[in-house]
Amino acid sequence: MTIQELGPKPSRQPDLVSPLPTVYIVSGSRSMRTSLQGLVSGLGYAAKSFPDAESFLGQHRLRKHACLILDLNLPGMSGLDLLDRLQEADPELPVIALGEGYDVTLAVAAMRHGAIDYFEKPFSDHRLAVRVEETVA
Repeated sequence: MTIQELGPKPSRQPDLVSPLPTVYIVSGSRSMRTSLQGLVSGLGYAAKSFPDAESFLGQHRLRKHACLILDLNLPGMSGLDLLDRLQEADPELPVIALGEGYDVTLAVAAMRHGAIDYFEKPFSDHRLAVRVEETVA
């Protein structure tokens, strides 16, 4: 039997050369964190969630294949302030921002502070999943 006959290797299995991409989730809402963790895990990625910006900053480690899904409505440090801190500490980390409803001002502010995309809540799980896939690829 040849390797080709075995079929393709699962695309997101960790190995010693390329670790599983990690999607960080920062949201003050436990239900939002749980929902997003399920979405990310379903895509085959590692998911690490944090309830606020401070705990994320305290535990986040720079990784090559990673992204952050950031709920801009956070307790304590605001989502925009976290974006500013990340621009200094880890400017290569792609950030997908989530905001309440259709708020053009907030969407523009998030992009100016370094987010690569903005989704209004409620958002389409499919659209967010596609964007995560594009981001960590």
